[in-house]
Amino acid sequence: LKILANSVLPDEYLTVIEDDGVKVVKIGDYIDDLMRKHKDEIKYDGLSEILEVDNLKTYSFNRKTKKCSINRVKALIRHPYSGKAYKIKLRSGRTIKVTEDHSLFKFEKGRPVCVRGDEIKPGDLIVVPRKLKFVNKKNIIIFLE
Repeated sequence: LKILANSVLPDEYLTVIEDDGVKVVKIGDYIDDLMRKHKDEIKYDGLSEILEVDNLKTYSFNRKTKKCSINRVKALIRHPYSGKAYKIKLRSGRTIKVTEDHSLFKFEKGRPVCVRGDEIKPGDLIVVPRKLKFVNKKNIIIFLE
């Protein structure tokens, strides 16, 4: 299992897809709850607690297809974070909070480019889902931020 350092702050909301449907959860509470329920299955790597999961999916941006798709989550990782965090206000008025090393996509020269949270500058066009539509069990994401 490869551990990525792309931290999501615990008070951020994410969409998760479980066997019983789609939920929007505060990620820190969600991970804490699952780790409490499955404490005997937690693995440790330094200060990171790792819980491998089978029945969890979420949306992610595919840089090759330039579309958002539903993908399997292999593990939930909880660890202390002491770096910088950034609050980014989007043109829509929505705000997102990211760590300095969290990967984001911004439009540069007409194409999405992967950047770190600390590389975002005022005026950058960040790729975020504005709307999730569920039509005939197919998920369509519109990126217009």
